[in-house]
Parts: sequence; C-alpha cells; structure tokens
Amino acid sequence: YWWTALFIFLVQLIPLVLYIVGVVMLATSAASSTYIDEYGDTMTSPGAAPGIGGGVALLIIGLGLIILIGLALLVPGLAISWRRLHDANFSGAFWCLSLIPSVGSLIVLIFMVLSSNPEGRRFDVS
Repeated sequence: YWWTALFIFLVQLIPLVLYIVGVVMLATSAASSTYIDEYGDTMTSPGAAPGIGGGVALLIIGLGLIILIGLALLVPGLAISWRRLHDANFSGAFWCLSLIPSVGSLIVLIFMVLSSNPEGRRFDVS
C-alpha cells in the first residue's frame, strides 16, 4: 500500500509544483506593478507586468493536470484504501470518515497506519 501511496504522491507533486510556481509568478508580477502615489492611493503602473502571461499559463496547466490526475486516480485510490482498511481489520466503509471536514482524513490516516491484522481475512472473498 505505501509504495503505491508514494507513487501517487509523486505523480501529484509535479502539477502541484507547476500550480504553485504559477501562483508565485502572478503574485510577484502583481506586487511589482502596483505602487502608492503621493496621495496614498494604490496605483497600477501603465505597462502591465510582463510575467503575468507565463504565470497564468502555468496556473491553468497545473490546475488542469491536478484535476485530470485526481479524477484518474479517484477509483484506484478508493479501492486501495478500502483494501488497506480491510487488512487492518476495519470495514472499508470507514473510508467515508474522510468526508468529515478537518478531522476525517486524519482519522482515516490513523486507521491506515495501524499494522495489519491476520483477522482481516474475514473480509476476503474465498
């Protein structure tokens, strides 16, 4: 299970880096194109920031890849998590606890980290 989880993390890390770089490029170009005039008003310089196009492109590509990879890995990720919960002698339906905001994913992660239990074979179909 953990090798597969590592692989999924590494695959999702690439578009996440693209997304973060796009956000940083947009933030820095927006910050460099604004200034405060003598009256205390925030003004935008006449020539819009030159790096804004590349930032938007990286942002859109990164977000698109995150969504695409997330949809492609949804069912396999659910299946392998369900199987890991069975190995720890829990019902696979405990995965639904991850839908609880804030603490649900943490609870499921704790269940996943628990060691395998040979009694978990009661969930296997023979």
